[in-house]
Amino acid sequence: MKPFSRHLIATLGVSAMALLPATGGVFLLSADQAFAQGKGNSGNNGNRGGGNRSDRADERGNKGNNGNNGNGNGRGNGNQPSASQQSVDGDEGSEDEGKPGRGAIASELKGLNAAHANINALMNASPNSQVGRIASYYFAVNATDDLLADIAAAEGYFDAETLESIAAYEDAIAALDPESPTYDAELEALTNSLNKVYEDLITDLDAEIAALDTDGDGIADDPTNDQALADLQAELNAVTTYRDAETLLAEAEAAEGDSYNNLVSDTLSEEAWAEFLSLLGLDPETEQPEIAIEETTEGDGEATE
Repeated sequence: MKPFSRHLIATLGVSAMALLPATGGVFLLSADQAFAQGKGNSGNNGNRGGGNRSDRADERGNKGNNGNNGNGNGRGNGNQPSASQQSVDGDEGSEDEGKPGRGAIASELKGLNAAHANINALMNASPNSQVGRIASYYFAVNATDDLLADIAAAEGYFDAETLESIAAYEDAIAALDPESPTYDAELEALTNSLNKVYEDLITDLDAEIAALDTDGDGIADDPTNDQALADLQAELNAVTTYRDAETLLAEAEAAEGDSYNNLVSDTLSEEAWAEFLSLLGLDPETEQPEIAIEETTEGDGEATE
């Protein structure tokens, strides 16, 4: 399929885009959703950079080949033993000097050892139980990965300039200061401009499809245009899929981070994190979300971390 090259909006600097006037048209991305992109990434937000969005999926591994089957029901291929299973029973040490052994890892994981529960246990666990909290994180990771996979699959229908434009608007939204007196106006302008990228693409595709299928029955008026019509319909589906996945991604990543913060209070060591992922059958390349540090007040009223 040919990449999109219709009505491209040139990539602008953050300061320039913030001054864009609001445009008309239907909101494809609400201001609340745009706000979530800027502030909602309390956890796994390291992947939301500009450029090729499929890089984020690559960083988390190929879903089809890492035991994560994409629909949230996979538990890995069952063939790869966890770190503790590879240890010799009763061996509290480690073959690698300086590396924690089975006992040390299990001790660090504490309640996270419940991650060995099967998929039925995860699906049916009480939300407030330890297994339930683990399940929340497990399904949140799968939801993020599903969206990243959708984005990666749809990216091939766009050209580089369009992707850079979309990334520039998203990054500009994320860079806005919610405390700024001009925040609302800047957010609305950027949101409308981002939406217009998608609107222009969809409008052009709809027009091209209508020209080949005048009665709207999904069949080309001229049989020789059947493949051209199918290609255009595939492009239209890719645009809407990409738009919807990008709109939901910030919220999914925030949910991933929040569910992990609800599960642990301290960052796990590299070895314990690898063990936790192995127990859950998740992609070993999955990054550990940041642990939120809550501010507390001491006797003098000053906030401390």
